[in-house]
Amino acid sequence: MITAIEAANYFLSKQDSDEPDISNLKLLKLVYYGQAWSLAFRSRPLFAEQLEAWQHGPVAPSVYQKFKSNGGQAIAKPETQPELPEADRELLDMVYAEYAQYSAWHLRQLTHSEPPWKDAHAVFEGAEISMDSISRFFREKLNATPPDFERLWERSQPIDDVIALLAA
Repeated sequence: MITAIEAANYFLSKQDSDEPDISNLKLLKLVYYGQAWSLAFRSRPLFAEQLEAWQHGPVAPSVYQKFKSNGGQAIAKPETQPELPEADRELLDMVYAEYAQYSAWHLRQLTHSEPPWKDAHAVFEGAEISMDSISRFFREKLNATPPDFERLWERSQPIDDVIALLAA
């Protein structure tokens, strides 16, 4: 299992170094969606850290702390890409392809419309977002409207191969 920081650094390593556009807010949402889709596809968390329902959406506290000094500014691309297991890279690549195109504010609004954050935040700001609620919501979402894997996947694979890879 990787850490939330490793997932964050992987996302940062994928951005264009000449024009980085990932702020801490956007990074936190990408990390959240990495965890969400891991739970949906693989029935296991990508990382062990508990996510919390903060004012501006789901947060992995270690990622927030590491990059909070950047404020709303873009975070520079790291010099090296973290070495992650292939299945984790494939999942994070899919998440990046789907969500990195959106602004931080759009991703914030998207998470605010989803039950895992809404339900936890309704209890109190900073409440833990249960992995069960994330898993349940994203599995339902996957079953209702499966992602377009041709668009998400950088290489073309039959859908059964994609699901098998993510389940590994």
